[in-house]
Amino acid sequence: MNGKEISPLAYDESSVYKRFESLIELNSKDILEIGGCLSPLIYSNNIQSWTSLDPLYAPDQGQPLVNPQDSGKKQQPRFICSRAEDLDFPLESFDCIFSCNALHHVQDLLLVLRKLHAVLKARNRCFPDHPNYFLDYIKCLDSVQKRGILKENFFEEVETKIKKTVEEIDWGALPLSWIHGDPSLDNSIFCRQTSQIFLIDLDDARMGFRVWDLVRALVVVGAFDVHSSTVKSVRKTWDIKPMQWILNGFLKHQKLEPSEIDKFLSLLQLNAILIFISEFDLDDEEFGQCLQDSITEQADKLLQLISKLEVRYLNVH
Repeated sequence: MNGKEISPLAYDESSVYKRFESLIELNSKDILEIGGCLSPLIYSNNIQSWTSLDPLYAPDQGQPLVNPQDSGKKQQPRFICSRAEDLDFPLESFDCIFSCNALHHVQDLLLVLRKLHAVLKARNRCFPDHPNYFLDYIKCLDSVQKRGILKENFFEEVETKIKKTVEEIDWGALPLSWIHGDPSLDNSIFCRQTSQIFLIDLDDARMGFRVWDLVRALVVVGAFDVHSSTVKSVRKTWDIKPMQWILNGFLKHQKLEPSEIDKFLSLLQLNAILIFISEFDLDDEEFGQCLQDSITEQADKLLQLISKLEVRYLNVH
């Protein structure tokens, strides 16, 4: 082999973990491991929790880990015998995800990556793009409503609309693609002179429903006032002109599939609700310190706007 050292095809779990902890601060973190059971090796960090997910290996959960540097502290790992495709944790459950020599065994990698993204605390908040997590995401409205900030039954009305949308869309028929993931007002620059929208901040780029970025961008320019830098507001009527500009630009490069066209209106209405929650910081645990007094008025305008939208206003072909 000409005397050259050959790099290994795969490193052992211990070596990969040492690299992992050298790159990421693990102190007081909640860690999810996909494939394997590394927990006996995690002695050097005061990790808050370690959850191992593997379809073949689930050892006795009765043996707590003892940190040799602090014999008074014990870490209790959790072992779950399950496939990665079947993982079912609440939104934003883990600070970090570790995996070694496992993902090549996954049968549906795209599904797993989307689920991992949803349970990861990549930021303080995570805007969902998968039907399994929409209802979890809007639960923040319940606590806001109980504080008297939103009108009575607003949460229930929104929850009913989202449940209906989730049930009527054949999500498996929607094409997948790499998406930006968060074309919000803060991440969108719209040029009215050239009819172009520029997306910045690619932290949430991922594999998802191809139509998702398009629908979100249309809602951003059509449903919300993008001229105000400090105070956001819901429009009284949809601003169809810039929505059609963006849609035309998309259609020049890609043709929408029948599954996307058929439920285009439902996807717009769904995203109007999700973006409203995000843009007005209703999903922020500290939102109460900066919440606008007009939030009830904005919520009413949102529901009226959704009811007025008809797909005939837009040429999606």
